[in-house]
Amino acid sequence: MYYLIGGAGVPNFGDELIVRQWLDFLAGKIDEKIVVSGMRKKALINIFQEKYPYVHYSSALYSYQSKLPSGFWTSLKAGLNFFNDGIELEEGEKDRLLSSKVFHLHGGGYINKLWPNNAFYIGLGAALKEKTGCRVVGTGLGLMPSPKLDESVPAVYKEALMAFDAIEVRDYPSFEYIQKASNGQANVILGLDDIFLMQPSLQAGPKTIHIIIHSQSWADAAVSNLDFDYINSFERKIFWQCHYKDVDRYNELEKKIPNLQRLDVSELTHEPLPMGPEDFMITSRFHPHMQAARSGLRGQYIAPFGYSTTKHFSVLALGSRFSPLPESHADGSYRMYLEDHGRTIKKQEFWWEKVGNYL
Repeated sequence: MYYLIGGAGVPNFGDELIVRQWLDFLAGKIDEKIVVSGMRKKALINIFQEKYPYVHYSSALYSYQSKLPSGFWTSLKAGLNFFNDGIELEEGEKDRLLSSKVFHLHGGGYINKLWPNNAFYIGLGAALKEKTGCRVVGTGLGLMPSPKLDESVPAVYKEALMAFDAIEVRDYPSFEYIQKASNGQANVILGLDDIFLMQPSLQAGPKTIHIIIHSQSWADAAVSNLDFDYINSFERKIFWQCHYKDVDRYNELEKKIPNLQRLDVSELTHEPLPMGPEDFMITSRFHPHMQAARSGLRGQYIAPFGYSTTKHFSVLALGSRFSPLPESHADGSYRMYLEDHGRTIKKQEFWWEKVGNYL
């Protein structure tokens, strides 16, 4: 059993794209049956089952940990004690865990103090390692913002991190955090987001502007900074609905942007992205920024607070030439585009070294 677990199943474009890429990458490389575990089983089935009918989809672990008392350290300890507490899960999920050769925390920014109960997965991975000796890894993780490393940090956190055979994080603050939390003893590397596992699949069309703006109130100010004359000068205008709630933002913008097309999560996840080299992007979301910059596009990002700033800055560190709205660069992200193939090779080699060679 290959147990792939993370934050997919909302659905949300970035998490779903990560799962799709892992399923495509693993196809033909492993003999083990694959489990995809996420937040909502129904959403996972709706997005993935047609293309990947051989995968078992589950939300049993999320259902369990979401009912725990809220707290990062409380949830971590619950994961560490999971196999000692006689807990059973729906649909035989505990047996799947115990029969897994690999427990793989896939990438994303879902384990932090914003969603503290997800720390359960770190504890669970360490407990499973002790129980069965299976391979336990994390890839492309973003852990910011995490709790302060002070006297309140339990000693078992260091032990849990050290139990992982490999932890790859996607940004320097996350790397620094794990290094400090484990006194430099965790098997952690500063690597890449999981979407680097494969290069973007593109299908260029007419000159297009791509708009991705959260529906939350913190993004309202960004709308007032949009240059609608510039936006409407493009032959094609596309709104990426990366989260089901973002339809509210689309409904607002379509009143000001005639013929604004909308792509939903399933279309964005499975179909080639409708991007070409002359396109432009305005995005508050991280993974669209990443995919566009990898493809050499120009654009603007929206990052009004720490969580989003950390994510967008990690793309800038890789060579994105996007600028903060309302500023605009004249040139595209050409360096990032030229380095993309090498980064994909690096990402795949990491998996072979830390996981594939043990199967």
